Amino acid sequence: MPMTITEKILARVSGTSQVKPGDRVKVTPDLAMWYNSVNTEHFFAPLERVGAKKVADPEKRIFFIDHHTPVKSVEYANVLNKVKKMHQDWGVRVVERMGIGHQVMGEMGAVRPGMYITHFDSAIVSMGCLGLLPLPTGELLRYMVEGSGYVTVPATIKVVLNGELPKGVQGRDVWLRILAEAGPSGGRGRILEYMGPGYEGMDMDSRMGMMNTTTYCGAVSAIASPDQKALDWVDAHPGEPYEAVYSDPDAHYDEEWRFDLSGMEPYVAIPPKPYDARPLREVLGTTIHQAYLGSCASGRVEDLRLAAQVLKGQQKHPDVRVNVVPTSNLIMQEAAREGIVTTLVESGVFLSSPSCDYCFGNASPLGDGEVCVSTGTLNITGRMGSTKAQIYTVNAGVVAASAIEGKIADPRDYL
Repeated sequence: MPMTITEKILARVSGTSQVKPGDRVKVTPDLAMWYNSVNTEHFFAPLERVGAKKVADPEKRIFFIDHHTPVKSVEYANVLNKVKKMHQDWGVRVVERMGIGHQVMGEMGAVRPGMYITHFDSAIVSMGCLGLLPLPTGELLRYMVEGSGYVTVPATIKVVLNGELPKGVQGRDVWLRILAEAGPSGGRGRILEYMGPGYEGMDMDSRMGMMNTTTYCGAVSAIASPDQKALDWVDAHPGEPYEAVYSDPDAHYDEEWRFDLSGMEPYVAIPPKPYDARPLREVLGTTIHQAYLGSCASGRVEDLRLAAQVLKGQQKHPDVRVNVVPTSNLIMQEAAREGIVTTLVESGVFLSSPSCDYCFGNASPLGDGEVCVSTGTLNITGRMGSTKAQIYTVNAGVVAASAIEGKIADPRDYL
């Protein structure tokens, strides 16, 4: 029976030769990950209550410390030290201050094509462009203790991209365009599998940014059979040997969506709904107080490069706070080598070391009545500080152009 890449991966990790949409199967992930958060200590409390002294398959587990970075209170420092020791006692690898885990997992070679990975955070879906299956779970503690769990094999939507992205338009805009048509439930319970010449023409940073917030249309994940571009990215980040998996040419798809990239324009998600996606032109001229470029949805080299192209020779608006946060240490190093860091700093922006904190308001929070353009993951009420603030999520070029003008602006005017 022909199968999609998703079905092939789930068949392998469930120990069967074939699966089909709707099957309920017991799976053992190749890798499970999690990170610290506001309630880190409480998250692991159930394990302490049942006296758990170890986790299943600790060599297949990673604990990323990328939130509350750097630590801002003695109280949280004590909590984090306790949780770090807990993981070290379990034999779980702790990765601290290398950047945002959703990016770093790929850079450190921990994830490979053909793998099934899981996390409680849906942003792991970014890694689907490497030809692996990232499935977020609400039962992470079960995987930690028992090593396996149950999933229902999802149906797959074929997403065919044609054409070439115009200047000033990124993978994030492609996703928002798709989201504008699909709505918050168009992909409900299914996988989006990307393909087509338009997809093949996108660089890896754009692909990751496009897939990052897939779940906002109700889909459970996103994936693509790995092309040479994806394999080259993987091979540039050495790890365990792998065997790439591909969808069969005659695999069955639940539905097919087609989009032409050549006519794409910048898009924006209107507050407070991450799925309320519209053309950027509808909100041009909106006064802003803060601009943020970073997060696991952006902050990669392509994003920083675009922002630098817009900001070169320009100065940020005096009334706008501008925070640029590379997604990982490796990305920051590359940005420094290319001269991007110099261009950004000369324009007056504040450049921070990698951290999740700006995305959720633990750093540079918004005040009452303030408006922010952001490449972060969410624009919901209170996400970056005050519940009376507004967040417009956009691409990196829009953040840069808006930072110059003090109002939402089109980056294509600077390219």
